[in-house]
Amino acid sequence: MNLDDPPLYSMSSSEGYLAGKILLASPNMTDGRFRQAVILLCQHNAEGAMGIILNKPLPNMQVGELIKQFDLETDSITGAEPIYFGGPVESVRGFVLHTDEYVSPETQSIFPHVNLTATIDVVRHIAGNTGPRKRLMALGYAGWDSGQLERELQENAWLVAEGSEALLFDVPVDARWHIGYESVGLEPTRFMETSGSA
Repeated sequence: MNLDDPPLYSMSSSEGYLAGKILLASPNMTDGRFRQAVILLCQHNAEGAMGIILNKPLPNMQVGELIKQFDLETDSITGAEPIYFGGPVESVRGFVLHTDEYVSPETQSIFPHVNLTATIDVVRHIAGNTGPRKRLMALGYAGWDSGQLERELQENAWLVAEGSEALLFDVPVDARWHIGYESVGLEPTRFMETSGSA
């Protein structure tokens, strides 16, 4: 797991861009990696977009095991806190989405009360019980080239919802996709009926 690579994201919030929003996969998404995916967009600008999938825990991968792999001691990590499949790009690169009481020089704000940190220091703080109280650790990210996300949105591959701390950290993982649709007042089947062709 790599947590100290240079940042991939710049947090400019220019009008027309969707950084800080949630992407909900269309019910007819054909790419199995993104089936019923809920993605937090961390970057979106003229050069492309980058986001973290929020609802696909990796099998047999827990935060406590990762901390042991880094030879860090901890007595604060108990149970099976999952590590998530953040997306298919750079699948060994690590990211931690977390609440905003934890801040480091490398931390980026995504939307109010939710930050992103991608350094080994945040893992050390988590191990030492001085890290963020709520967090989601992911490997890899979802990426789009310039104009690619805009084309996919026109093709109704994604529904856009507001970013929500509750959706990231409080909603059960297997309910996040459906709850995301409910947050914009739609049932997934209704989205299919109303989307049509762009």
